[in-house]
Amino acid sequence: MHFKISKRITLCLLLTLFIIIVSASIFNISNFSAIAAEEGNIVYLGGFPVGIASYSDNFIVSEIINVTTTEGSFSPALKAGLSKGDIILFVNGEKITDINTFNDIVSSSEKVVVTVRRGDTVSDYTIVPVLDVTQNRKKLGLQIKNVLSGIGTMTFIGKNGRYAALGHMISDEFGNNSIYNKGNIFSCEIIGFKVADEEGPGALRGNVDFKSVIGEIDVNSFKGLYGKYLGNTEGLEEIEVGKATDVKPGKAYIYTTISGKTPKYYEIDIVKTFKQDVPAEKSMVIRVVDKELKQETGGILQGMSGSPIVQDGKLVGAVTHVFNSDSTKGYGIYAEWMTY
Repeated sequence: MHFKISKRITLCLLLTLFIIIVSASIFNISNFSAIAAEEGNIVYLGGFPVGIASYSDNFIVSEIINVTTTEGSFSPALKAGLSKGDIILFVNGEKITDINTFNDIVSSSEKVVVTVRRGDTVSDYTIVPVLDVTQNRKKLGLQIKNVLSGIGTMTFIGKNGRYAALGHMISDEFGNNSIYNKGNIFSCEIIGFKVADEEGPGALRGNVDFKSVIGEIDVNSFKGLYGKYLGNTEGLEEIEVGKATDVKPGKAYIYTTISGKTPKYYEIDIVKTFKQDVPAEKSMVIRVVDKELKQETGGILQGMSGSPIVQDGKLVGAVTHVFNSDSTKGYGIYAEWMTY
């Protein structure tokens, strides 16, 4: 997930996503009326890591693979014109909700008509299943998935019981995003990290307890993930949400976790703020100056997206991106935009 902002500077979304390919088992964007801080501007401060599993109602073609047949090795799906990243809407006119139904249709059909969305275009592709001689079953020569999972950081929990995390939309490696609009967040412990190098930004590594659900996902927007918080807010710091117009260049802190589950404050500079009259991404440029954080991690890591930015005792933003060219620098979004 890399976004080019100039010929010299690239940046990366900070949610560390591990794409799960669903091949043998199963596991909307809502409108912005789902407000995380609608009962006022006092919220519970996050900063702790969360595991994420977000699901789509549609399967996505994740891989095109060859099938070993008596006539050679090839992919019927590729031959028919399918591509990686295609969103499967229907198979033989039927909406597919689980992998077993998909396999049953393939095994019982002479021809399979797959309706896919590719960009803004919806098209039908007719695929002739072939027998895989190594497994003695019909296949189309593709793999499909419908879930993203990984780790990110909680930004805040509103007094109304709704949370905001990440500060940006999640998407898969093909750029599909709004289809991942439901799921859960889980308890997570940071167990280490990879430091940035010439190949790109570093990344947090965490253990996700998928048995410990702490929230639901019902919004996946450019401002982050939102949903009902099911965890315990006891012991969490309460903080006022600052207005976008109050944020200024100068000393501030990010509140994030690089070990275990407990966040710490690390000093940063807000290098530049952008005038935004309506909610928008990339509200400010930040630079890590904290010696401990720079020594430990080299700066901002993937997985820190959503880490609260605090200035003058107020929650003013969340970390969203890191510069590939300089891991001490990144972007943040105004916290005010994340509250509605």
